[in-house]
Amino acid sequence: RDGNACNGVETCNPASGCVAGTALACDDGNACNGVETCNPASGCVAGTPLACNDGNACNGVETCNPASGCVAGTALACDDGNACTDDSCDAVAGCQSAFNSLPCDDRNECTTGDACADGVCAGANTSATDCDDGSPCTDDSCTPATGCAHAANSAACSGGDICLTYACVSGECTVTGAVTGCCHSDADCNGPVELCRDLDHSCSPVHCSPCGGDKDCGAAGNACVAFASGKACAVGCAGGPEACPKGASCQEAEVGAKLCLPDDGDCQCAPHASTGCADGDVYWFDSCGGRESLDADCGGRGCVAAACCSPGTHAEGDACLADGDEAPDAAEAVPDSEDLTAGETGDPVPGDLGPDGEGTTGEAAEVADAARDAVAADTAPGTEGMPSADGTAGETAPDEAQGGGGGGCAIGDDPGQGAPVPAIGLVLLLLLALRLRGWCPAWAATTSRRSGRSGSGPRSSRP
Repeated sequence: RDGNACNGVETCNPASGCVAGTALACDDGNACNGVETCNPASGCVAGTPLACNDGNACNGVETCNPASGCVAGTALACDDGNACTDDSCDAVAGCQSAFNSLPCDDRNECTTGDACADGVCAGANTSATDCDDGSPCTDDSCTPATGCAHAANSAACSGGDICLTYACVSGECTVTGAVTGCCHSDADCNGPVELCRDLDHSCSPVHCSPCGGDKDCGAAGNACVAFASGKACAVGCAGGPEACPKGASCQEAEVGAKLCLPDDGDCQCAPHASTGCADGDVYWFDSCGGRESLDADCGGRGCVAAACCSPGTHAEGDACLADGDEAPDAAEAVPDSEDLTAGETGDPVPGDLGPDGEGTTGEAAEVADAARDAVAADTAPGTEGMPSADGTAGETAPDEAQGGGGGGCAIGDDPGQGAPVPAIGLVLLLLLALRLRGWCPAWAATTSRRSGRSGSGPRSSRP
């Protein structure tokens, strides 16, 4: 034995002497645990394992192959596929990602101005997308996958000519017809009775259209006329009345021309022209007599001469009477005509008295009937109870009506002969009859004025 464990254990062969031992095989065939060695004193010694990790995380994790030793690792793939991050690798920490603000594509066709923010790509202003193609004949829309779309519709549209009608056909604004009565100039209308109005391009009648002067009334011969309600056009009718529209007639105007003027005297009824009585209240009336708004509510008392009867009175005919009073009954105030052939004294009643004082009995009956009608229409004449010129009752009649002067008829005087009539009752009746038949001018005038006054509304004014 040579004391070297590495070359094995020597033996002795009796025939030949010492025999060398078998050397130790210390290599275990695993490169990863290092290279084994042999110590003569102790024999095989294990090797130092391989340190394959190079400390760089970016090239991956190294491994050890027992046959070949250390094997390099696989490098890290730090690209995360997000355009909104900046990717890198740190040898110690490995892969790193940082947000950026680069332009990008969010794959949405309905957005614009795409940019990265917080690692996300999105349209910065979706309202900036405008799919409107400016055509009223398409319905515009947008889908994220395909973007803007323009579908044809059948909506109404305008092609620029106010006198034509248009509609959308196959996505295009197409002429479909003409507007009835539309015009571009007076030449498109029925002259001289129509004008082309700039306001709406319509052929409008000249008659009664507002104007500032003759130039606004179209053809020569037409004229701008001042009516109560304002200036309005009148059509010339020098060629004949057939030019005049309904409600107008050909008349000689103040300017000497023949014009179609409104039959009611005014083209437009001027509002609030006057007040008058209607249905027991006071109303406003226009210049043509049309009733407008209520002016005064008479509270059921009635209305006379465009004024409400005062409290405690009521309207009876054309007078306001005290409540409880009534107009005389004609049947009671005046006997039948056949009973008036003689007075209370038996004297004949004068008939149709004239300047010569002659009359007939038949005419007397006629006078009596007229007297009875007069009593039914008004109160008996005298110093009290007779309606005055302003339509009130219970006041003293005008001096003329009392025979106090001015050519009136004095009570008891015969207008024809100047002889007194003996029966006072009959005198009153006869005076009524004479008043009705015109023998008392003052009373007749008063009666005419009152009977001519109307509470039903104003009359139309004519130019």
